[in-house]
Amino acid sequence: MPIKTIFFLLAFATAVICALGAPLVGVLGYMLHYMIGPERQWWALPIQSMGLRYSFSLAVATIIGIVFAAGRLKYGKSLFRSQELMILIFLGYMWFSLLYSDKTLAQFSGADHPTIKMAKVVVFLLIMTHVATTIKSVRLVFWTLVAGALILGVQAWQTPYRDFAKGRLESVGGADFADANTLGAFTGAMLPLIGVQLLQHKWKGKALCLAAGAFAANAVVLTRSRGAMVGILAGTALAGFLAPKERRKAVIAGIVVAAVGAWFIMDPGYISRAKSIEDPSKASDDAVLSRLEIWDASLRMWRDNPMGVGAGNFFQDIGKYDSRYAGRDAHSLYFRCLAELGIVGIMLLGGLVFGAAASLYNTAKEAKTLHSPEGEQIRLYAFGVAISLTMLLFSGLTRSLLYVEGFWWLLALPVCLGRALENAREPLPSAVRQARKKVAAKTIASA
Repeated sequence: MPIKTIFFLLAFATAVICALGAPLVGVLGYMLHYMIGPERQWWALPIQSMGLRYSFSLAVATIIGIVFAAGRLKYGKSLFRSQELMILIFLGYMWFSLLYSDKTLAQFSGADHPTIKMAKVVVFLLIMTHVATTIKSVRLVFWTLVAGALILGVQAWQTPYRDFAKGRLESVGGADFADANTLGAFTGAMLPLIGVQLLQHKWKGKALCLAAGAFAANAVVLTRSRGAMVGILAGTALAGFLAPKERRKAVIAGIVVAAVGAWFIMDPGYISRAKSIEDPSKASDDAVLSRLEIWDASLRMWRDNPMGVGAGNFFQDIGKYDSRYAGRDAHSLYFRCLAELGIVGIMLLGGLVFGAAASLYNTAKEAKTLHSPEGEQIRLYAFGVAISLTMLLFSGLTRSLLYVEGFWWLLALPVCLGRALENAREPLPSAVRQARKKVAAKTIASA
């Protein structure tokens, strides 16, 4: 058995066992699993016959750990915040859409129907927002994202050119990154989170962040993703305005250095595709024209179905409006949402984005009143999440990110930051801790 396989098995078993006593370990392990995608790696082939369900095992162990650690959880006075309720409403509407829409054909459903996949995603989001609720735990979440970006970047760097699809890097990492555009959008959106970690740690942390940033940026270049470039440009333009005042010069200096470094790793192929953003006539393929035609068909689909054609049904219905693109994706977060979930779905998505932005703004504003290192950390994290989310929202103009789990992490992270601020301000009362322990004990006894 390869050494990598043995190391992975030990790490996986350790994470599952530790999650029973420390749920945060399960959260971090789940996030790394999502980014790495061991099921798709050569070193996991020798253990496929074991039938291990990695993410399921981590999730179950984490839930058990939450029950045992109920008295120690610091999710504040409110069990569900408004952003969490909005996420639940969005999921509920997805399931409601099944009542008025056609059944999704098997060939278009994928491994999991979008409603099933999103139910799993929402379960994890609620676990994360109730476990990663302190400065220390949020810091570990950020380091996990940095580590994931580094691993994805190294995998991209090691991928031989013969495995590229039409000159573009694909199928690196987890299942959500099988497409070059999604991989580019996600790795690009990790750059601001890497940047805020770089700003607040000493030389060892800075070295790790520099390596992660370089490899992640190189992965974006290898994907040749124009959507990722649009997202990075939008986020970079906003970063100078949103950066905390005392860190603004450092942020701008970092952007300049990163831009110079990015210029040196760009190859002619990437530069050529990037130029087509400004002038579509310079595009070397028909991607731009086909997307415009698909979007036009998506609008006609929505006009005929104001409530949408139902979650997961875009692929089977687009051919009715333009036969040339039967079975094709919308190539847009917004057109996919509008076509499948209608006006209600797009309004709910807008509400989630607005809720995340409002939460980040309020958290950053209130963190100033702490006058402590913890307050400064929260402000930097809020800034990083805001820029990362902006990048994904702009990348979503040309990529369907509606059911990409990493996108939903960024919509939920503001809840973690809000609770971290609350816990930094006032610790959980002992009476509340005791009450939660009693509830956990009753749950275990009834089980």
